[in-house]
Amino acid sequence: MDKKIIIVMSYFFLLSFVSCERIKNPLDPELYEVLTKINIVDFNITPWPENNFEIDPFTVDNIAIYKDILIIDISYNGGNNTHKFQLYCSTLLYETSPPQRDLWLSHNSNNDIINKNIKKRLRFDLTTLKSDDYNSVFLRIHEYGKSEPIRPFPLYEF
Repeated sequence: MDKKIIIVMSYFFLLSFVSCERIKNPLDPELYEVLTKINIVDFNITPWPENNFEIDPFTVDNIAIYKDILIIDISYNGGNNTHKFQLYCSTLLYETSPPQRDLWLSHNSNNDIINKNIKKRLRFDLTTLKSDDYNSVFLRIHEYGKSEPIRPFPLYEF
């Protein structure tokens, strides 16, 4: 019995070590774009931002949370034009323990037709998601072209 516990604990330790290694230095200023605020949108009142929500292709490679910063490593094709990424968050809160929020990452390629694979690190300020009603929230981040959010859901604790 003790051997099984040691093996399971070793596995989780190794898993957490490997996960932490994916983002070497989340504060390295050369690795990411400028820190941006999340666009909070009440989809129950405000319609889906059809004119503003760009859905050009991209892939989420990694997600991490460092203090109050959501870090998303992405890859996409381009190389000629400036690409713009926005993160939208619904005001809807899933009443689970801890609660959950949906976030959608949008990508505007500005009609870039170059086919070079680009990797980028995006950072988003999560402080607008803090609440006195709870001290953590799961983030249900939706990726381009996928019907379900990325799992496992990152946990933002504050």
